[in-house]
Amino acid sequence: MSPKRRSQHGRRPPDGKPLDCETHSPQELRAQEQEWMKKYGWYMHYVPGDSDVPQGFVNAHTHGLEESWGHYDLQVVIPLDQRTVNGVLQSAVDLVKAGTKIVPGEDYEKIIKNYKVRFAWAKESDRRVLRMILPDAQGRISPHTMEPTWARQWEGTEE
Repeated sequence: MSPKRRSQHGRRPPDGKPLDCETHSPQELRAQEQEWMKKYGWYMHYVPGDSDVPQGFVNAHTHGLEESWGHYDLQVVIPLDQRTVNGVLQSAVDLVKAGTKIVPGEDYEKIIKNYKVRFAWAKESDRRVLRMILPDAQGRISPHTMEPTWARQWEGTEE
């Protein structure tokens, strides 16, 4: 995987097309979010260039995990396209739906094939989330050994 900047600000259901936040009214967005919550129990919000995350990164995060499964929402910040981030988050949400309680600092192997990911506490707006740290090309996830661009995922976390 390599960082990319292609996607725009949007919301996305687990298995569908994204909804562009800039071409839909707040009322349309809220109505769609409610529909996704009823149908799937969660959805993803993708915000490129968010000032709450490392500069040049995205703030892609879930909504609904706490309401649906009693679990903290998840976040990815490395600048990948919406479809890729949605797939990674979907894999993690599938674990949550199956009963896994994701724990910060532990490695998880069933989210990205042939790679481990790790989670750390982070802030997303005014709420606490579990940030998923994606590995660099060599599979490293420690902030002290991974490639510097990828290590920036750790910025703003509670290691």
